[in-house]
Amino acid sequence: MRGGAILCACAAVLLLAGTPSVAYASNQSVMSTFVDWTTRFGTDADVQARAANDAPLSTAMWKATTHVRDDALQAARALKKEQPTTASGRRARATAIKAFSTYASGERELLLYIRAARNHHAAVAIKHFGLAQKRLGKASRLLQQAATLAARL
Repeated sequence: MRGGAILCACAAVLLLAGTPSVAYASNQSVMSTFVDWTTRFGTDADVQARAANDAPLSTAMWKATTHVRDDALQAARALKKEQPTTASGRRARATAIKAFSTYASGERELLLYIRAARNHHAAVAIKHFGLAQKRLGKASRLLQQAATLAARL
């Protein structure tokens, strides 16, 4: 009986010694969440690009843009739940959240552009398209920066 307790205690110590630290696990979780959402986001953005090439003001484009915007919002929400324990993990998480939030804002402007263009409001459409381009460009740079930071975790 006593030998079994000692064996269990030794096994527990060996298991704990062989597992990565909490900081590593938390940062890996941030990176895993980031990679999962970036992959999903990229796939949906490809669908959106194809819809834009086919007919920029179509219902398919509207649906694809809405889907990409929703993905960006969900990605930001998922990353907010992560709890990195190192400064580099927190920096990568914050940059990724900012990137996905900026993408969501840019996609919203794109939806407003589509609506204005469909309603023949040229000046409003041009304004929203310009804002969308600016925000999506910024979001792209932030996402690249987040990817670089996440790769270092």
